[in-house]
Amino acid sequence: MLKSLEAFPEILFIDGTYKLLQLNFTVVVILVDDANGCSEVVAMGIFVTEDNDTHDWFLNTFYKQNPEACKKVKCIMSDKDTKERGVLSKLFSGVPLHICKFHSIQIFKREFPKKHSNNETFKECLEILQKLVYSSSEARYMQLYNKLRELASSTFIQYFDKEWHNIRKEWTDYGMVDENLGNLTNNHLESINQKFKATIEKQNSLIDFFKRYFDWEVSHNYENDIKLSKCFTKKRLTEAVKDTADFQSQYQELLTIYAYDKIKAMFDKKNWLNFLEVDHGKFLIMIISYKSQNATVANNENSSCKKAMVTKLYKKKKV
Repeated sequence: MLKSLEAFPEILFIDGTYKLLQLNFTVVVILVDDANGCSEVVAMGIFVTEDNDTHDWFLNTFYKQNPEACKKVKCIMSDKDTKERGVLSKLFSGVPLHICKFHSIQIFKREFPKKHSNNETFKECLEILQKLVYSSSEARYMQLYNKLRELASSTFIQYFDKEWHNIRKEWTDYGMVDENLGNLTNNHLESINQKFKATIEKQNSLIDFFKRYFDWEVSHNYENDIKLSKCFTKKRLTEAVKDTADFQSQYQELLTIYAYDKIKAMFDKKNWLNFLEVDHGKFLIMIISYKSQNATVANNENSSCKKAMVTKLYKKKKV
């Protein structure tokens, strides 16, 4: 657990799962993804009650036990638990706190019927709420938001403005772009929770739960090791690249298959990008940035064209 957190601290996934214990305690899991896209559990807490004090103790203990790794956290993905998010915002000051898109849509489906009684506009409003989550820009969001204000009840609008509108960059597609490594949901953690319930089973005593959890972890780590071994036992054919600098081939050689696939789509849009190689003694820094005429298209925002899209350090002898 500790080694996984130290190696891959950039984004934390946090969520709770239920029904694993006979006493209906909540099992809260903190997860990271490794360079091969495999999920690793780095912390677990069993909550008798999900109050402020419990969240505060659990998250503060996690931070104190892993201070160096926690300083490197760039993004946190969770649900919209205000108690949990309140503690996280204090501990990880300045780190983006994103809300899983799936959880956002589920909350809208649950809360909207409680605050809106007009059957004629019910379905249309729910569709707008879902489209808000998938908004590709601030302009598109405001267009949908204004339409929602026209159709939804004043009670729901008051709730939405208070709980969602002011934090829209924490749960919309166009807002969740900072340091999230392309993750817009907690699906990786949801997948782990499903595996818990399939292998650990439900309604365990506390002792049985821990026995079965550690059996599951051994199996899970073995499965991840097999996936990782493919990076060393198999080598993908190098793709032909026309650029004289051959940046794409260098990335393909240095990165895992999973990591390379994440940025391959970017190289397919080479006409949008500038490539710059800077010599820093033992290392070369490869900086890839957006060309000015396409920056707003690529970023979905009017951010600076000089902002680096990807920066990768590699030893000179590798080049």
